[in-house]
Amino acid sequence: MSYFDAVPLVITDLMSQHAKNFPNREAVIFESQRYSWKELNERINVVANALIKKGVKKGDKVSVFMSNMPQSIEIMFGVIKAGGVLVPLATMIEPDTLLHMIKNSDSKIVFFSSDNIESINYVKENHQVETVEVGKKGSGSYEQFIANVSAEEPNIELKFEDDCIILYSSGTTGVPKGILHTHYSRYMFATRLAISNGFTQEAITLLTTPLYTNSTWAPMLPTLAVGGTIIVMKKFSPGRFLEISQKERPTHSVMVPTQYYMVLNHPDFDQFDVSSFKQLISVASPLHKQTKLEILTKFNCKFAELYGLTEGPGTMLFPDNVLEKPDSVGKPYFGTDIRIIDEEGKELPKGEAGEIVGRGSVLMKGYYKLPEKTQEVIWYDENGRKYLRTGDMGKLDEDGFLYILGRKKDMIISGGLNIYAADIENVLSTHSDVADCAVIAVPHEKWGETPLALVELKENAAVTGPELKSWVNERVNKFQRVADVEIVQAFPRNHLGKILKRELRENRSQMIKQ
Repeated sequence: MSYFDAVPLVITDLMSQHAKNFPNREAVIFESQRYSWKELNERINVVANALIKKGVKKGDKVSVFMSNMPQSIEIMFGVIKAGGVLVPLATMIEPDTLLHMIKNSDSKIVFFSSDNIESINYVKENHQVETVEVGKKGSGSYEQFIANVSAEEPNIELKFEDDCIILYSSGTTGVPKGILHTHYSRYMFATRLAISNGFTQEAITLLTTPLYTNSTWAPMLPTLAVGGTIIVMKKFSPGRFLEISQKERPTHSVMVPTQYYMVLNHPDFDQFDVSSFKQLISVASPLHKQTKLEILTKFNCKFAELYGLTEGPGTMLFPDNVLEKPDSVGKPYFGTDIRIIDEEGKELPKGEAGEIVGRGSVLMKGYYKLPEKTQEVIWYDENGRKYLRTGDMGKLDEDGFLYILGRKKDMIISGGLNIYAADIENVLSTHSDVADCAVIAVPHEKWGETPLALVELKENAAVTGPELKSWVNERVNKFQRVADVEIVQAFPRNHLGKILKRELRENRSQMIKQ
């Protein structure tokens, strides 16, 4: 027995320490509003104490259905500091899905911004839940909720094993599932990404994506954990990104592939000073090799690509390897392990394609209220250790670098051969007129299935589908040749810009450019 009991500091404890140790350092920048660490911590404390006063107890769920704004930050971490379990919800979801998530999560209170009131009204018509509106005054408002509440530390003891946050899956493959993380997994998520990507107290991180996504928490949490500064964009646009980059001199930013494409192709890119960036990171979906090389040239800073699931572990293509292995998503970042398994659950040697499984301290606790679904994604190695089945197909090369081949459900089986959409997409994306592309399976009388490519063209591009078909089929293996190339007006995407292949398969005819 130790003389001193080990009481670990969770993320909100670290934030309190920052307010004490360097109170005047900037913590949050949003448009013209700026909060020091002392101010941010006090605002978080007010929310936490207001929730406790309202009867929220440790483990109670509280939803946040808000657009990006300063109050989003203080409310989210106020929920956590009060001992509640935060449930951040996507503002782009349909009212029926929102209702499902609020009911499924057992949320006692829902904070929402005024611009989302129509969806909340639908929820209240079908479910009894207390709501707090941010953006209005009077009864039921946020201002009323926090009025005359102490800014002192609430002193709720939080332990690593306590539940911290429920993040809902995007629902691209079915009904969204609640992904439950503990304070331990979030702490490890923050500290390991901080160490891997050079986040320090001097970090100024520009957040470009919605605050409810795990992709945003990937740069936000490590920055706040180490006492850096976050810049919150109200809404992303490439021009606004460049303006903020020049004015605020950020050191880090994380964007999805679509955002990188928009920024790099902004007509006034060269007119802005983006030299403050030390490292840029890409998340959410694989970034094409050509775009990676263009980022290195135009930004002249370090670049990394992060692959991972909200459920847990991932890999990182570190800056030193971007030119060496541009088609890969790197190696497992420290504290994680990645393996490849076949259909029977047997581990495959390097070079062979199969399902990606991962293990590490950032793994979810499980799917909320879905023990059978949680059990389905567990794979045990030869020593009985638990790994998460990702549902992604990939392979490891001789140096241990991971290559993503697509979702397991998206694999094309043609004449008994497995065809991975990513192999064809990687080739097609190098064509100078292609802005983005997706390959899906379509029925074939002889082969069962065959690949079909869909392409979104760059502005003013004049290439035709038949021309692209000939071009790509000259550059892929014979069994990978596409049956056709169709030009789409715009791809269906989720809130992070990821192409929704399920919707593409179901509604393809409506998207074809005439």
